[in-house]
Amino acid sequence: MRIETSHICVIGGGPTATETLKNLVLPNCGEFTVVDDAKVEVSDLGNNFFVTKQDLGRSRAEVVMENMIEMNPAVKGNFVVKSAAQACEDMSFFDNFTIVVATQLYGDVYSKLADYLFGKQVPLLAVRTNGFLGGLRLQLPELCVVESHADDDRTDLYCHPEQLEIFPELKEFFLSYDLNSKDSAYVEDIPAPAIMAQKTLEFLKEKGSLPSGFSEGTAFKESMLKGMTHTTNFPEAAKLLHLAYNIPRIGADTEAVLKDPSGEKPTKEGGVFWVLVRALRDFIENEGKGKFLPVSTKIPDFHTDPKSYVTMKQIYKKKAEADCARVGEYLKKRLVEIGMKEDSVDEKNLQRFVKNCRYLHVETFRSLKEECESPLTDEIQEKFWEYSEGECPIPKPKLIEWYLAFRGMDAFHSKNGRLPGSNDKWEDDKKELGELVKSVVEKINLEDAEDCQVVAAVVEECCRYGGSEPHVTAAFMGGVASQAALKIILEQYYPFNHTFIYEGIHCQCLTLKC
Repeated sequence: MRIETSHICVIGGGPTATETLKNLVLPNCGEFTVVDDAKVEVSDLGNNFFVTKQDLGRSRAEVVMENMIEMNPAVKGNFVVKSAAQACEDMSFFDNFTIVVATQLYGDVYSKLADYLFGKQVPLLAVRTNGFLGGLRLQLPELCVVESHADDDRTDLYCHPEQLEIFPELKEFFLSYDLNSKDSAYVEDIPAPAIMAQKTLEFLKEKGSLPSGFSEGTAFKESMLKGMTHTTNFPEAAKLLHLAYNIPRIGADTEAVLKDPSGEKPTKEGGVFWVLVRALRDFIENEGKGKFLPVSTKIPDFHTDPKSYVTMKQIYKKKAEADCARVGEYLKKRLVEIGMKEDSVDEKNLQRFVKNCRYLHVETFRSLKEECESPLTDEIQEKFWEYSEGECPIPKPKLIEWYLAFRGMDAFHSKNGRLPGSNDKWEDDKKELGELVKSVVEKINLEDAEDCQVVAAVVEECCRYGGSEPHVTAAFMGGVASQAALKIILEQYYPFNHTFIYEGIHCQCLTLKC
């Protein structure tokens, strides 16, 4: 739904733009608008698959739009015959786009567009190809991700003794099994969570406290497995036993979201995500006894008989639905408090949020203006200290130097209205760009200024390319940009923060937040 209702603006009609747009049209983005004032020229035929010889002299924006729709007729396409500068004369043009992808944009126009979109909270992806170099800058105030697909395991079986006290139906089910039965076939079909719960409750009753520390936990697992290693369910229980005697850990990302001030006192302007977070906090503080999230239905497969597994899943499902409904009650109350309608969040979005409440993530980004005026010096400094392979036949500068070169090209474009190397004054451009890059480095005010310089080979390469867009680099950057765009549109996974540099001479990449 998010993809099919999106409206994407792409500034530019060159290969970087078309390769990015292609990867958004194919997965069925709802609508796109191409903004470009160029006409198809002979030079386009060598690097852009979305124009042909028959299109020479036609509007490139129109041709690109037509060929994109031919790939996927379900998508609606538009074109605007304007340059980026002309489009920026009326900034309100960009207000209603889901995301803006600006290609080959440098200097003042880039800064002006970035400032405006950041204030309007419209995501901006600035993608640039220059010979074998590629750069991508993501800008949006924050990205609230409900489905982050975290790598760490956040399984919560709700079988800790304190959890079982607020989930009596599950406790009754677990205690209904007889672990001491003489029927070996029966014992081997007892679900692992039931074994974990019973053994943990027995330990607590006998010792007066739960296992603490690695050695005590290991001894507990070994005692539970004694004489039962021939079964499947007891080793399963031992593997997950820590979930029964430790308070379930809330992932660092989710914990950070729960502690964020935006979720303590949400506002109408802050969006419904933070109201949902506030409702979730209300649930934790009350029904969760200050510790526990709502019950999850993400229960792994276990060795047991079908009836037991289905019954167990139904118990989890019923409680999860009740917990979700309770969060929904808190949500309605909080929505009304901030002047929004009770039904501002539909049932599907509420269920999606609660179902994935263990996988929340919020990524905050810096604006382009902040990057230029108050860069994160430590981050840039650290990249200069990274290991270098030393001497090699082809100069191999540090990747941070290419980032600084892009900054220098922005300054060059602001001053000259073009990129270095784009005319016949190549040597003059190289000298001027070198001075501008040096100035950028000086403004950052690095500690070891003498060791943090941009080598001449970097400046020379940037001038040698002259803003050209070889298809091989454009295709790669289009893939990176479209993947980042989809993550932002879907609010699933989350992209790098915030700058990506690709150096195709040695096939290296850098991500940087500065």
